[in-house]
Amino acid sequence: MLVISAFNECDELTSGDFERFVGAVLEACGWSGLTYTQMNQGGEHGDGGIDIMARRSGRAFAIEVKQRSPENKVGVTELSQLHMGADLRRIKYRILITNGYFTSDAKRRAFKLGITLVDRETLRTWWQTQSAELGRAVKPRKYQAAILEELVERFDRGERGFFVELATGLGKTYLAAFFARELLRREELKGGRVLFVAHQIELLEQASSSFRNVLGVGGYSYSACFDGSELRDTDLVFASFATLHQTISKTDPGAFDIVIVDEAHHSAARTYSRVIEHLQPRALLGLSATPFRTDDKDVLGFFGGESAIAGRRDVLWAIRHGYLARPRYKVFLDDIDPERLQLIRTGLSLRDLDRTLFLEKRDDEIVRLTYEQIAEAGIQDVRGIVFCRSIRHMQTLIDAFPPGSATLVHSNGMAADTRAANIRAFREGHYQFILVRDLFNEGVDIPETNVLVFLRSTHSRTIWLQQLGRGLRKTETKKDVHVLDFVGSIDRLNEVRVFDQALREVEVDSEEIRDPDGDIVLDRDLRVQYDQRAADVRVLLERFEFELASRANIVARVEERIAMGADFPSAPELPSLTGSSSDQIATLFGTYARLADRVLGDEASAELVREQVRDVYTKMRSRLGVEVSVESVLAQLRWGDLAFGSAARIRAIQLELFEEWEAGELMAREPVIHDQSPAQGDDIPHGDDDSEREENALSELIERYRGLIHSRADLRQLNTTERDLARLHLGSLEAFLDRILLNHGE
Repeated sequence: MLVISAFNECDELTSGDFERFVGAVLEACGWSGLTYTQMNQGGEHGDGGIDIMARRSGRAFAIEVKQRSPENKVGVTELSQLHMGADLRRIKYRILITNGYFTSDAKRRAFKLGITLVDRETLRTWWQTQSAELGRAVKPRKYQAAILEELVERFDRGERGFFVELATGLGKTYLAAFFARELLRREELKGGRVLFVAHQIELLEQASSSFRNVLGVGGYSYSACFDGSELRDTDLVFASFATLHQTISKTDPGAFDIVIVDEAHHSAARTYSRVIEHLQPRALLGLSATPFRTDDKDVLGFFGGESAIAGRRDVLWAIRHGYLARPRYKVFLDDIDPERLQLIRTGLSLRDLDRTLFLEKRDDEIVRLTYEQIAEAGIQDVRGIVFCRSIRHMQTLIDAFPPGSATLVHSNGMAADTRAANIRAFREGHYQFILVRDLFNEGVDIPETNVLVFLRSTHSRTIWLQQLGRGLRKTETKKDVHVLDFVGSIDRLNEVRVFDQALREVEVDSEEIRDPDGDIVLDRDLRVQYDQRAADVRVLLERFEFELASRANIVARVEERIAMGADFPSAPELPSLTGSSSDQIATLFGTYARLADRVLGDEASAELVREQVRDVYTKMRSRLGVEVSVESVLAQLRWGDLAFGSAARIRAIQLELFEEWEAGELMAREPVIHDQSPAQGDDIPHGDDDSEREENALSELIERYRGLIHSRADLRQLNTTERDLARLHLGSLEAFLDRILLNHGE
């Protein structure tokens, strides 16, 4: 047996002696019956592409050995030689071993062909431990062990569907490998087959590596199925949903004993569900870091429902217990028109609010602030992912970065080889930044990432968490990830605020802390920083939170009444029905008509308001015998502090009524209008003089109370006329308070 005292000595051996060295390592690791091939035997490629033939666990292996310097990587050519030589000898299990490394193309090709690659680090480990069973040294963490125990107990009770939620970085794939290993050790499942399915090749490659680390090499055979390739008859198959879907009807439903679905929140999609529903394994395990979908489709149903959840450790738990890097979050907002902040409560969609309130920063300003924050944080080896708004945006944004500091990847017309090369160059530190859109949401693991830059509003908590997860993996030198959020979105501001609050509330299990000597327990939040404008909007959002909840409660009470067959409530009925005073309803909705708009929709609300105005107007005109002013109608319809609607809206209805009534003296008269001031949101035009006069009155009112009003309680200083003026122009007293505070710099 060839003996060396230090692993590096194998680099100095002759090629023949290196083969003998590898053979000795294989024998120490459990292979037997080694045969060294001779030149020109068994094929036209010298040694036929095979250097050693051996057996392990009753299986024949074809092994090719390549001695290389670390910089001279083994490529696809050598891989093809092994593949062809093994085919000629009809040997199913194949291993390519080197004292160097493999090219990315060779790794991808080997993965597809089911060829095991042993690089320098793996060979060193085999030589040191005299074992190819790497799984002996890989043990589950405490929380993984607890979930694994629960999974096995449930399987023993006869359950067949399971679901586990583990945040990115907590080892959900390793947990699946541990689970598969436990089941495959059972007598009834010995010789069983495992199918691991995911929607991205990168996820399959990472999973294959994890399973080999747990199960070892030699005891099981591995293969991959993607890009249209066929399923191979191996113990473990790592397959893409897209390829499986093409041939699922030809696949035996019982072909696999264990099926593991990664990123299982995709299961509800048609392509994925067809695959899952077709297969009938002994155990079906779903894995996800973010198990909920924005379209509310059921995910858990495929795995047995809510009761199938065998374990859950979300991103909040992982951060608080020290398993993930802690985000250091900085929020930037652009110029906002203070007068438009009141729109937050109008009922507009978040997308409409974002378009109305925010302006996008210029690309050069984003890059300047990014480098400024990096310098402030003292980050030396910058590795940043920039999530852009669109492919076009990333193509223009890259020009704002210093030459040679950034690259980009996308899936729209960019060749796969180019994408792979750019990602590899970023991983290896040739670029500080890589610009992406959605390509890195899932399936990409770059633990060294220490900066995230958000430029794209996702309107999806799931996508935001996925993107945030790209920077959360810890390394020996990285405990924090710096997040720069330029999105400029009410939705994002609220997500950050809610996430930060939820993180503070996580209860810490001292036995689960990864680093008991660290500052995990004391360091409770994200340390979110806001620029001045973002801080202003955050304060408003916190004040509006109770208000928005109250709006939802009032709407729900009214909708419940209507659902029971009753009419829309009159203004006097609202306080007892909703539990809110007329003043509170006025503050939240402005007028009775606007509440009707919110509950009934524009068309039905318009009809309701029109009928009530007709009824009051007709009765008053009949009783008084004269034309009735808009002011009089509004006064009659008012209930406490709750105005019925705007003067402009009432006037428009009166004009419609006049057109309907019979000709004669009514047609010769115009309704008497004393006040045509609209509430916010009306589209009735007014003369320039009226508009200027109304705006002056509002400005005078704001100026009069500037410095005197600091909170909602101070609004009691306003008299009835002033309160009506504020509501008429701004929709509510809260909007009036906002205007005063913002103008006063509070």
